[in-house]
Amino acid sequence: MAPAAAVAASIPAGTAFAGGSLPLSVLTALVACLFIVAFVPALLTAAGLPVFDFVSELTAPVSYAGPVVGGWMLIGVVVLAVLLRRHPERIAETARVHLDDDTTPDPSQCGAALR
Repeated sequence: MAPAAAVAASIPAGTAFAGGSLPLSVLTALVACLFIVAFVPALLTAAGLPVFDFVSELTAPVSYAGPVVGGWMLIGVVVLAVLLRRHPERIAETARVHLDDDTTPDPSQCGAALR
């Protein structure tokens, strides 16, 4: 979440500082990298990894969040592996449901009034 927040926060900053010689995309990428570097200590601390000395360790019960999320993700990967092995059609159906459909629906089927 922190890298996504860093990129989202960098877009207005990149737009504000976009000037004549530096393209907006390069400046936005630079600002995004700076925001990501700024968020890394907090992200690692929230994950329960005391990597930096200048960041204090989280106290209980907040310190349990990293291992709990990691365990929950591991359970999800195991469930995915079981489903892929036993019922691969379910995974394919879930993927089909979440894909964007580029076809335009028929107006008579979506309730739109024709004039």
